[in-house]
Amino acid sequence: MDVELSPEQPEPVAAAIVAALTEPAPAPDPWWQAGLEESLET
Repeated sequence: MDVELSPEQPEPVAAAIVAALTEPAPAPDPWWQAGLEESLET
């Protein structure tokens, strides 16, 4: 992924931003997801 940063940032900072933008979203907590699914069923 190519990002344009304004103002320009040092390479380690730019690399950290790219890594944060490209990593997948974490899976939700199983207990939270089960409660949400249960509330949507009723």
